[in-house]
Amino acid sequence: MKVYGPNGQQSKPGLGSSPNLVLRHNMVVDRTIAFWQSVHKGDIVQILRRDVANTYGGICAVPVSAYWEFVITSVFEITSKNIDWRVYCLGEQGSHWWLIARVIDNIVSLYMYYETEEIEAGERQNIIDGGNQWLFEEPSNVDNFDVASLEFARQFECMDENGNLQTYKIDESGEIYGVIVDISGDLTDLTSEFVSIAPYSTDADCENTEALIIEIGGMDVQGNQVCKFTGGFLRFLQGGALNIHDIIIRPQNS
Repeated sequence: MKVYGPNGQQSKPGLGSSPNLVLRHNMVVDRTIAFWQSVHKGDIVQILRRDVANTYGGICAVPVSAYWEFVITSVFEITSKNIDWRVYCLGEQGSHWWLIARVIDNIVSLYMYYETEEIEAGERQNIIDGGNQWLFEEPSNVDNFDVASLEFARQFECMDENGNLQTYKIDESGEIYGVIVDISGDLTDLTSEFVSIAPYSTDADCENTEALIIEIGGMDVQGNQVCKFTGGFLRFLQGGALNIHDIIIRPQNS
């Protein structure tokens, strides 16, 4: 999976250089909810670079350098009406990489997302001040509006890896409202916050076919404002579906 920002520049995460081989039969990942509930902070995530693996004639046995390797630094659980999410922050503090296991009707789908450097996470006003007002629908009065009441854009354009603008449209389900909990640490002291998620996709033939806007603290589970003036804290993510055969999870003490 190649990763690009809105300006088409490719990101380059750190790669291992060990010549040791990783065999497919060691892969422990599955699509059960129980498995993803057993993945914790500190575990190792390896994502196959298919462009490298293809030079070895397949993925039966490839060098470690063919994998992006991350450490899970935090784990979040999102619960909404019809969809549950397990969200894994990858890398050091402030990382821009996210692994998401989405559960619908007990079926788990995997996605890999990243945050572009051009859109820094922050409150709504900071997002707008940074020139990214395109994430929202234009207000009826552009000179006088409530930042917290702005609706997420129904569609927007982002530049792909070839420098072409691609149109992303919000999914038919629209925005999803729920509760997010940080389950990385002491499970006896959990604090939940409201969260809203706007999922987008494009039909274009490009590397990053999915996008998410995640806002923590802006709306309650019914979609009513809870932050009347500033709105919540936003992250904009791009990425795509992840093949279950392209990921390895290793326990922290393995």
